[in-house]
Amino acid sequence: MSILEGLPTVCMGMLSTNGGSSIAALSLGAALRREGLAVRYLHCDPLGARPEDTRVLSPERALRAAHSLDVDAAFTSPLEVCEQLLRLHDTAPFGLLHLHNLQVFGLPAYFLKRLRGVPYVVTFHGSDVLNDALLGARPEVTREVLRDASAVTCVSRYLAEALAHRMPELPAPDVVHNFLRPELRRQLGPLLGPGAGMPDRFLHVSSLRPVKRPELLLASFARLHAQRPHATLRLVTTHRGAVRARELLESHPLRDAVTVLVGEDDMEVLAREYQQATALVLTSRFESFGLVMLEALAHGLPVVAPAVGGIPEVLGTDWPLLVRGDTADPDAYAERMAQVADGAARPLLRARAEEVLARFDGSRQVADYVRVYARALSVGSA
Repeated sequence: MSILEGLPTVCMGMLSTNGGSSIAALSLGAALRREGLAVRYLHCDPLGARPEDTRVLSPERALRAAHSLDVDAAFTSPLEVCEQLLRLHDTAPFGLLHLHNLQVFGLPAYFLKRLRGVPYVVTFHGSDVLNDALLGARPEVTREVLRDASAVTCVSRYLAEALAHRMPELPAPDVVHNFLRPELRRQLGPLLGPGAGMPDRFLHVSSLRPVKRPELLLASFARLHAQRPHATLRLVTTHRGAVRARELLESHPLRDAVTVLVGEDDMEVLAREYQQATALVLTSRFESFGLVMLEALAHGLPVVAPAVGGIPEVLGTDWPLLVRGDTADPDAYAERMAQVADGAARPLLRARAEEVLARFDGSRQVADYVRVYARALSVGSA
């Protein structure tokens, strides 16, 4: 008997359809659909994607948040969302609500459970735990919403420990890792062999928010460029990230060696950049998971990253290109970047990349979520 048998329609609640948490939600929904489960998507961005059976809510403040994903906001316009969520359930019922954004959907889910008996699962992806302006705002409301959830999950052990530290009175969350979208899985082939990508072309993919430490990235690239004058840096980011990049590069001495592209969620742009780069370079102060690392590895691209947050959990604590110790030292990143460009580490990296991708291929993660759903439904009916 299928582990999905007897599960009702699951509704995925997201802020938008871009950004790490939304991509993870869409990937999970697609994987569940392939297994035969009915999945509905719900988000607040009129400009976002609309996969099959998608509904778009329209509260004014949630729309503003959807267009500015890194704006600090807590429990955005809950009464508007409550009204629309109740109406949606009454016209097209679903049996389980899976929240991938607590700030927009937390209170509406709480009231939907009280008024319609629909259990909800909360998944934390990163900034919703680590940003004080989000989890720290209205803490009593947050605790009540989480206490009433039928299950709470985090995408890494690091994030689960951070949540337990912030709210020790709550039950320990389940850890269900993110996984690579099936359409991004590639045979590594020769990509991690000698000569992969374009010589000395380094790639960074992020929103360029302060937590990504773009100044450190540029300083690291400057150290490398002093050794390898033909090196170039490609920044793939959001529209707001492109504005930040232009501000940082306006008077930067290496601005002509840096290219800024808008397309953090455009898979055609990303696939091309992954395939042509020498390495992906991250300089974040923390990452709860770092889904972009899996995408890079799937395209045969080595990853240089700091040993912070959930990164060692994903790549492994002995990943050869981790920056340990002082993770704000630009010379350390430049050294790892040069190591990749020289090609000496590629045979080892190929084997290690295959191991990482096998752990996050989705099969284990989807099964874990199904077990969480089954438990949530049994709790909800108790």
